[in-house]
Amino acid sequence: LQTRRDRHLPYLITAVIYTALTVFFAKRMPQLPEVALVLGGIAATIALVAGINLTWQISAHAAGIDGVTGALAGLMLTRNELALFTPLVVCVVLTGALISARLSLNAHTPSQVLSGLVLGLAVSLSTVGFFE
Repeated sequence: LQTRRDRHLPYLITAVIYTALTVFFAKRMPQLPEVALVLGGIAATIALVAGINLTWQISAHAAGIDGVTGALAGLMLTRNELALFTPLVVCVVLTGALISARLSLNAHTPSQVLSGLVLGLAVSLSTVGFFE
């Protein structure tokens, strides 16, 4: 998708799908609250990216990968789950690779990438912290 305008509808559809999945897992599988928690964070991140995208391009890739990083870090800290440490380190390395690729392809400016990183991390950490 080449322009910001091209992204409006796909972001909206994706946010609606993730919101529906969040509700489904929260109601139908209450024994797995982590699933609904992570899906809710993803839905919120996509909705925010969609809103920001109306006026300014933000890196959805950066928001997504740092959302995963934040969710892993938040769950590791709130649940004292040290088994998540290795996946967290792998995710941090993948984040660096993805961000480097987005910048080297000139797909985003450094401020767009940094904004995406901050958004993804803030939403996922807030989601885990609020609901834990």
